[in-house]
Formats: sequence, structure tokens, C-alpha cells
Amino acid sequence: MTADIASTFRSATDRAGLSLQIDASPLPQPVYVDRGMWETILLNLLSNAFKFTFHGFIRVEVHQKAGATHAQVAVTDTGTGIPQHELPRLFERFHRIEGAHGRSYEGSGIGLALVQELVRLHGAEIEVSSREGRGTTFTINLPFGRSHLPQGQLASGGEAADPRRANGYVEEALRWLPDAPRAPMASEPLEAAEPGVRGGHVLLADDNADMRAYVARLLASQGIEVATASNGEEALARPASACRTWCSPT
Repeated sequence: MTADIASTFRSATDRAGLSLQIDASPLPQPVYVDRGMWETILLNLLSNAFKFTFHGFIRVEVHQKAGATHAQVAVTDTGTGIPQHELPRLFERFHRIEGAHGRSYEGSGIGLALVQELVRLHGAEIEVSSREGRGTTFTINLPFGRSHLPQGQLASGGEAADPRRANGYVEEALRWLPDAPRAPMASEPLEAAEPGVRGGHVLLADDNADMRAYVARLLASQGIEVATASNGEEALARPASACRTWCSPT
């Protein structure tokens, strides 16, 4: 599963001239994960690695250290690295590293905080090591077996991966590249409206791409048609024909 999720980023790394290395060795014991949460964890880490890596590689490894009672999943990059004094606050919600050199200056500061919370829900731990100018490694230690998980929530299999989740992260990453086309102005609803929820139309303007996409997905999941703009001026300049009557500029 980890190898499949990581491979979705190959189109982005190829376009950026980076090497994507995947080493998912067979494990001696099973590891239980929530598929949706695990996708979110890996995609956030891969997206973060891609944002701050301009040369070299991104590597995803799955293995067990000799004598260890857990599996290790590591995402390593040869990117710009993180200052040592920033490491203790790296997983704080809304904390952003000032002056970080990345492909995009946008970011909500919630990605790594979310990753840590989802990792903890698996009874696991996440660690980070980094050197400025040399790269960063995020390592997740996942317990083997299922004794640490709620018994009533265990299953032998799971639903297939939702390609829309991975596609969203990859499309965002591709927009960070210099020759990327301009991001689309509107997004289609991601799923049908829930019973009893009325649809509608919303024009969402936010200069933070991560937050804009997140809020748009939440609204679209309620059957609301969402159009997006990266700032207020762009929103006001939208032609009335594209906005219908609900956001006609004045």
C-alpha cells in the first residue's frame, strides 16, 4: 500500500528532475492502518518533501530494524533542510518556518500537525531529523499486530484507495513548478450531497492554496458548487457569466 501511494508522486518528481526511490521491503508481521489516514499521512509527507527539494531524490522506505517490535516507514529528501532550533516546534499547529526556501510560499501550517495526530491514532510515533542544506527524514514507528487498537474497529481488508485524494496532492505539487499552467478557477463537487443537505453556490477567495483547497473540498462534500479565486481582486474580476447570479461583481 505504501509503495502504491508513494508511486503516485512519480509524475511530479519526473517533471521536477528528481529521483523517486521506493524500497518497501516485506515485513515479518502485519501492520494495521486506516487506509484513508495512511494515505493522508504519506501524501502530506511527500508533498512537504517535494516542496523543499530542488535537486537529488525523495526516498520512501519500509523496513524493520533488527530486534525491533515495530515497522519503520521513512520519507527522506535531499532538500533545503530545517534549522535545528525549529525542530521542537515543527509539529505545532499553524507554526510556519520563517524564511524557508521552497517551491511555494503558501502553506497553512497544519499539514505536519495533522500528520502527527493521525500517526498517534495508529498508536505510533513520528520523528524528524534534518540538516540545513542536506535534507530531512521523517520516520514513523508503527507497532506490529493489533493489540494496541480498538478491537471493534479492526478488519482484515479495506476499501480501495481513492485516486482523487492522491491526485489533489500531485496536481498541487505540479502547480509549484515554473512551467506549470495556471490553477483552474473552479472545482467540481467531490461527492454527492448528504441526505437533507441543500446545495448552493459559493465563491471562495483565499490566498493560501492549502486552505483554499481544504475549504473547497469541505463545501463540495455538502453538494455545494464551489468556485475559487486566489485573492479578492481576482474574485471581483470574475465575469458574471462564470459566477452566475450568486457572485456578480458590482
